[in-house]
Amino acid sequence: MTRFGKRMAILAALALGLSLGGTRAQADLTLTISDAGGPMITIDSTTGSATLTAPAGSYTYDINSQLTTFVVVGSSVTVSVPIDTTEVNFTANSQTSTFDAYSRLAVDATPVTGPNGSLLTDINTDVTAATGTAGALSITAGNVFTSPTGPGTVTSTLSASALQAGTVTFQSSVNGTPVPLVPLSLSAPGTLTASASMLLTSPLNTSNTLVISGLSAGLTDSITGTTTLSNLPEPATLAMVVSALPLLGIGAWRRRRKAC
Repeated sequence: MTRFGKRMAILAALALGLSLGGTRAQADLTLTISDAGGPMITIDSTTGSATLTAPAGSYTYDINSQLTTFVVVGSSVTVSVPIDTTEVNFTANSQTSTFDAYSRLAVDATPVTGPNGSLLTDINTDVTAATGTAGALSITAGNVFTSPTGPGTVTSTLSASALQAGTVTFQSSVNGTPVPLVPLSLSAPGTLTASASMLLTSPLNTSNTLVISGLSAGLTDSITGTTTLSNLPEPATLAMVVSALPLLGIGAWRRRRKAC
């Protein structure tokens, strides 16, 4: 390869690298679900453990596609659950055990690597109230990531495909900084998005909280909360790299003319 060809290849690779952004490196994945004044469960899908805090009794839930039974003698108990570093899911219904005031509750939290960034948390929730007006249900998914790093953008998105009653809020947090400062809020089907620029430093401790309140008996909400981290360069940076390619070609052409 000629010297000109090598330089062109280097600049092309630099432009491609800048456009792709960083890759995701995950350290852990947890999910905490709590009902106001009711039970609380915390699932660590990386270490394979789950802790249920609830009145004494026996409870069975589907966790990471396996039926898991909790026998609470005092106020809480910790049991083993399947390890899955790619996803953590929880299901409670009339076939297993209901979750306090909710006759059905299905939660799935998944870290997904997307183009030009990392979707740190994608929380999908389907919930049906049992009787009366259910208390506030709080769902928090946490991750620790080591990348992407550097100047970046955090985007928080709340989407409700079905919202038959009540209100739902969502807020992302990275290393203690909430995005947005005031949680996104919906009381009807729709989508809201908020973004903030941030210096991403490893480890990236993320906390993503979805809160559902005021859901009446027999009604169902279907909600998704997503946190996206990306470290795309500013458009001006890419413009400088791209503009350097034709200039490099002109310089090589001039050198060849002088050589002749």
